[in-house]
Amino acid sequence: PLVKPSRPPSPPCESISVAVKDVPVGIELRRWRKGRLAAACKERIGPAVEVALRALPFMTHAALDGAILGTAHSPTLLAAIALPIILCTVQDVGVIVINLSASGSSRFVTLTTVALFGTGFPLGAAATIALTAPSASTGGDL
Repeated sequence: PLVKPSRPPSPPCESISVAVKDVPVGIELRRWRKGRLAAACKERIGPAVEVALRALPFMTHAALDGAILGTAHSPTLLAAIALPIILCTVQDVGVIVINLSASGSSRFVTLTTVALFGTGFPLGAAATIALTAPSASTGGDL
């Protein structure tokens, strides 16, 4: 059977506060801590950036759909626009789940990506409403 190679488990983060006897002679403690802190940050931030970059195209797509929903000026028009967008959204969530599951992503990564996708709709709608709302200077009364 095909076995997907896995990364070896990362060692648990060591405590930054160490006893002086554990520090090798000739190494400055402040520099040692900074290096350990940088390694720990890189280990934790890297996967978060990867998830955000994977979710960005889906989030952009959702923001565009939200922008389309934000242009509706009546409930009838909103209902007519919402139906195809709902169908598209169901397909997009299915693609996200299948794609991330096939690539071996964890459940947390999949749920985070779907949540980021969901935030795109209100962001797009809010941006459209904010950009198309009449302002006081365009009221016509000069």
